[in-house]
Amino acid sequence: MSFVEIMLLIGVAGIFVAGLMVGSWTSGDRNRANYQTIPAEERPMRNAIARWSTFVAIVAFALAAVGYYLF
Repeated sequence: MSFVEIMLLIGVAGIFVAGLMVGSWTSGDRNRANYQTIPAEERPMRNAIARWSTFVAIVAFALAAVGYYLF
């Protein structure tokens, strides 16, 4: 695997993890039900994980773009 492919996989994985933590892969009804069942103390941790995995994904996509144009 090349550097660009690895960075793209890391980026896709980061976006996937962020979507799971925020609950964006569910329908509206399921999202409302999950919001009611998740303890309030757990929400900031889930948002922090989503924020950091999105940041990692953006950096990985940027590195993949730079690597694609340089190599």
